Amino acid sequence: MPEPIQSVTSRVLLDSTPTSAATNRRAEPQSQQTIGDLFTRLGAECGHKFTSTMPDQRSRRAVSAVWAERLSGLGFDDLQRGIDRLPRYLRAHNWWPPGAAEFRELCLPGYADFGMPPLDEAYAEATKREYSHPAVAWARGRCQHAFDQMNATEARRRFAREYDAALIKAREGFEFPKLHKALPQKQPPAPPAERQRELAAEMRRRLATERFDLAQEESHGST
Repeated sequence: MPEPIQSVTSRVLLDSTPTSAATNRRAEPQSQQTIGDLFTRLGAECGHKFTSTMPDQRSRRAVSAVWAERLSGLGFDDLQRGIDRLPRYLRAHNWWPPGAAEFRELCLPGYADFGMPPLDEAYAEATKREYSHPAVAWARGRCQHAFDQMNATEARRRFAREYDAALIKAREGFEFPKLHKALPQKQPPAPPAERQRELAAEMRRRLATERFDLAQEESHGST
């Protein structure tokens, strides 16, 4: 008998085991059961910093409704991705919990999921015009004037905005123009060993002839 959807959702949110692609079905606006499971996890991770935002049932219902709306459309794998990224987020924010919009961002694919470099690396590539991913070239092309006319701080800010736009494009399935890399120049093949010896011998003969001619000229000049 198939497992009820709600029990699958609860397991995804409370279990650290990643879900398979087979369970990555797109969800309707999240149910109160799903949000309740998520709040239980956030309460366990953040303690009073999270639970104090909902001191009574009325405020909890209001907050739950906002989270259910903000997380609508996310599949089970998306929610699991957010749970997996939660500890790193909490360490970076002094264990303050994310809001609904911030948690949604944790659930969505990031740079690494599309093979894109982190922002700092992408900006360094953009300044050198040496791109490891077409999204970096796309973002730089959209703020070329910033690199040409603005200081480094402003250029980086503009690039970061366009690079975030590139991430959104990637999530929508946009295909960036391919990078056109210059083909390496072909080096002429090295001559065979026997030919190398012949060239060396020819060079020695030329040098010997030049020395002889120079000696002859010096002897004639001295007479």
